[in-house]
Amino acid sequence: MLFRDASNSAEIEAAISVPRSGSVSGKSSSFSWRRLRPKNSAAGLNNSFNAKGAAVPESGKESPSLETLPMTDHPTSRPSKRDPSNAQFTGPNAHYMGSLARLFDAAQTIDQIARQVEDPGLRHADKTQVGLELCTRHAAEFFGFFICRFVLSDLSALLDKFIKRGTHIDHGKSTLSDRLLEITGTISASDSNKQILDKLDVERERGITVKAQTCTMIYCYKGEDYLLHLVDTPGHVDFRAEVTRSYASCGGALLLVDASQGIQAQTVSNFHLAFAQDLALIPVVNKIDMPSADVPRVLEQMQTSFELVPSSAVLVSAKTGKNVANILPAVVEQVPHPVGKISEPLRILLVDSWYDNFRGVILLVRVFDGQVKAGDNLISFATGHKYTVGEVGIQYPNAVPQSVLRAGQVGYIYFNPGMKRIQDAKLGDTFTTVGSEDIVKPYPGFEEPKPMVFVAAFPTDQSDYTRLADSISQLVLNDRSVTLQKDYSEALGAGWRLGFLGSLHCSVFQDRLKQEHGASIIITDPTVPTKVEWADGSETIYQNPAEFPSQDEHRMRGATVFEPFVTTTMTLPEEYLGRVMELCESVRGEQKSFEFFHATQVILKYDIPAAQLVDDLFGKLKGATKGYATLDYEDSGWRASQLTKLQLLVNKQPVDAICRVIHISQAERLGRQWVTKFKEHVDRQMFEIVIQAVAGKRIVARETIKPFRKDVLAKLHAADITRRKKLLEKQKAGRKRLRAVGNVVIDQSAFQSFLAR
Repeated sequence: MLFRDASNSAEIEAAISVPRSGSVSGKSSSFSWRRLRPKNSAAGLNNSFNAKGAAVPESGKESPSLETLPMTDHPTSRPSKRDPSNAQFTGPNAHYMGSLARLFDAAQTIDQIARQVEDPGLRHADKTQVGLELCTRHAAEFFGFFICRFVLSDLSALLDKFIKRGTHIDHGKSTLSDRLLEITGTISASDSNKQILDKLDVERERGITVKAQTCTMIYCYKGEDYLLHLVDTPGHVDFRAEVTRSYASCGGALLLVDASQGIQAQTVSNFHLAFAQDLALIPVVNKIDMPSADVPRVLEQMQTSFELVPSSAVLVSAKTGKNVANILPAVVEQVPHPVGKISEPLRILLVDSWYDNFRGVILLVRVFDGQVKAGDNLISFATGHKYTVGEVGIQYPNAVPQSVLRAGQVGYIYFNPGMKRIQDAKLGDTFTTVGSEDIVKPYPGFEEPKPMVFVAAFPTDQSDYTRLADSISQLVLNDRSVTLQKDYSEALGAGWRLGFLGSLHCSVFQDRLKQEHGASIIITDPTVPTKVEWADGSETIYQNPAEFPSQDEHRMRGATVFEPFVTTTMTLPEEYLGRVMELCESVRGEQKSFEFFHATQVILKYDIPAAQLVDDLFGKLKGATKGYATLDYEDSGWRASQLTKLQLLVNKQPVDAICRVIHISQAERLGRQWVTKFKEHVDRQMFEIVIQAVAGKRIVARETIKPFRKDVLAKLHAADITRRKKLLEKQKAGRKRLRAVGNVVIDQSAFQSFLAR
């Protein structure tokens, strides 16, 4: 356990005496908790030892160090360890050294216990790079630090620093993150420790970061120890809400650029976001060991585009580890520490939350002022509810309990008893101690993310509705950018309407439901919201296309229909400029700007309908540029448009699960696709089935499924023409009556197959 008070020695000594179950005789751990403190940091501690103390044995050295502390005589198969109760220290750092000795022994015991538990979630899974995965690997990613500096002679005096790093996917963020964890001794340098902060299965399979993760590291610089909080956040535009929340924890940024690819679309976007937050920027150029690396060109781009001094850039290779150690000194020297006082009343900000089956809702918080420990009574500014803290701790990289979290630290807390409702954990909420709510100013909070893509979700088996509802609620707790409301379909039953920030966000959410909760669901095609401005000036926003009014309705007279647009930023080689401009024009795009930021690189900005972005614009862009283009986008507001509702009818009855609001130019193409595809999944009946795609009042496509036919002429003589016609007319009339009263039975598997993408 890190940074326990020396006064709490009885608790630590109890932890030390835990038996080492499962130990193998003659084998010791290859991981040493002494790596938490680099060897060169012992010089600052030597004067704290009492060389003449009876409890400290003679070591033959003039100045004792951590290695000369007395060892325990407890029987063990592993190398014997020190007994902190037998060590005596004097001098100004005696209080600190007693705590430090207990720290290493308790940590070693915890490490040995943890080795007996296998965590399959930390295994490195092979990446799958097909379809959308190939595209998403070219989106930007972020990860950040925030550093708590403490002085050896006074652990309670914490000086904090915070830093964030902006980068583009495939520019080496995950590899560099692993190298930094290895340099600080947080993880061991082994092949199994890859993507250590990508804890979700979907992250390891897709090779992207989906969820922001926090990890604490210890770094020694010029004889002083620093507590670093590494925040690994996603950079794909669909997960920008995770990045935005991390700004509350950062005071600086490392701007990471690939030496072979140079500046990309997300690099520009993330630079402006970081610059707007007044973060200190440190340029870093990665992959300098690649044959195609062009470091002078990248430095010139960074100076031209961002006005960053080339001499201040750190040139590294995260793969080989070259110069990576030079990053942390630059962080310590150039990033200012945030302001926070332990003596002030407690003020903590809720940054993230997740659900634990045993402890309930766990909160990730940043402590701005004061300190919090187990047993404190807190109150929420958002809900007014009061809670008792059950435990506080840090991520190292897994949860490590602490005696206290002080101003400047980021860690987790959970309440005992826990939160009764998941909805009570509101991101951006401020907590303080009960009685201080009148004198503490709450944090402004976070801007609510605006969903751009909506889908309907239904369980494949309605009996699983309750269980699936709990699973979705737990995922929404961990991903607050998802909006949730109940929905119902005549074809698919009870379900939910979910709002996401993009198509990839929706796909990842569906994968997490399957992998983490074993859920089987039916997801409809993603759609974007539409707005109708009525003749009287009032407005209505429709998220469910089935609720969108038809053009022939009386209230639509004088009404104006709007659709959302986005401003896209694309970077691409000059040779593909013509193809990309043709693609943008074909999806009703409007050019805003066009500029060269290098001799062979172009930045294009287009205003494009959000519906086209959902319709695989990313994949089309990659195909037009052979994978060299990158795309970033942001909301651009509403624009008037000619939209219509496209519906699927089966025997003139609408199927509410298959409905979209589209531009009139797409009606025939999409309608033909629908009827052709749906026909493949509907079984033949005893009567004729007519499948139609209708846009407004106009039928744009039709398919017919012929009925089963009984041979009523089998027993007739060939010459009996009158009888032959009579039986055929009777059969035809019977089919007509059956079609009028018969219901088309469509199995749910047909909808599932039709909606599968």
